[in-house]
Amino acid sequence: MLELNGLTISIGISSGIMGSFFQSILLVWIAVVLGITGLIFFILQAFLAVSLLEIVNYIEHYGLMRKPLDKNHYEAVKPWHSWNSSNWLTNRFLFNLPRHSDHHYKPGRQYQSLPHFERARNCPQAMPEWYCWQPYPPYGDG
Repeated sequence: MLELNGLTISIGISSGIMGSFFQSILLVWIAVVLGITGLIFFILQAFLAVSLLEIVNYIEHYGLMRKPLDKNHYEAVKPWHSWNSSNWLTNRFLFNLPRHSDHHYKPGRQYQSLPHFERARNCPQAMPEWYCWQPYPPYGDG
């Protein structure tokens, strides 16, 4: 903790300030060791990784709504508030990611042991197909 003019600032390993500092050190290290080409490649792959993460998150919850309890509160998240896919090959390639509904039911469960959840909604298409089309709005609306 740092106190400055009566304002307390938390600087720890989990703070945003330290995270930004370590990210800056990483980017400088990559530029020194791998050069500008390596740095550009790293930044592009980071952009792709974050984009895929957001696409997956969007797809797994697309069109599923929770009931409002009042103006600022909604019902608790349940397994039927996300899409599921029980395709054997898809689950092997994506490490059971398509069994997302069970994550809402038991958030602490290891991803390797996520079971099929009967009351979950199943994707009308294979999840990898959704991943490919979702960035293109006319085609990605399911």
